[in-house]
Amino acid sequence: IEAALEKKDFKKLTEFLELADKYEVRKSIRFKAWLETGLYYQREGHHSDSVVALSVARVYQPANIKVLNGLFTSLNEFISEFRDRFSTEDLVAISEQVRSLLEYYNAEKLWNSPSIQQGRQIYRRINYLKIDSTSAVETPASHKVDRIVKALRENVTMDEVAADYARIMAPVFLELLAKDIDEGRKIKKKKSKKKKLQDPPEGQEKEKKK
Repeated sequence: IEAALEKKDFKKLTEFLELADKYEVRKSIRFKAWLETGLYYQREGHHSDSVVALSVARVYQPANIKVLNGLFTSLNEFISEFRDRFSTEDLVAISEQVRSLLEYYNAEKLWNSPSIQQGRQIYRRINYLKIDSTSAVETPASHKVDRIVKALRENVTMDEVAADYARIMAPVFLELLAKDIDEGRKIKKKKSKKKKLQDPPEGQEKEKKK
């Protein structure tokens, strides 16, 4: 991989990267290889391939400016290329993944960084395109959209996995808490009712004492 990087032989580099995990190539090398491959695809105008490669690089260094700038630039170029050919389903699928990215970087206090501002503009643009889009089973963009969505969904950090799990579980957790509170109220009500039945009226209590 290092030799292919040095020679800028991106065809071989892409082939080698598929085996990088298997042979436990150093993470720093894998990061650099995916980054350079993504930027190469960007220069060549293969923007969907660029997003896929850079999404892998992002896992190794989530806050790397070069990665984020490259990823959002390629995604924006991809949207420009297919803007008149997206279906509603294509746009919804992309917007969901972009929103997940933005939620993560907001939690990481990077909401106002230039890279994330670019991502926010892309998210607004996608939602604007949805207004005039139409539903379709498949479009000329669908295959590329599927690859991008799969890459963004699967190449996530452990922090993102934890945050996503927390987001999914939050409503369930709140529902369980509500049930506990409701059950507690019922038990308290039953105990209060039982106590009233057991306690004699005030007049009867005085008569017993006499």
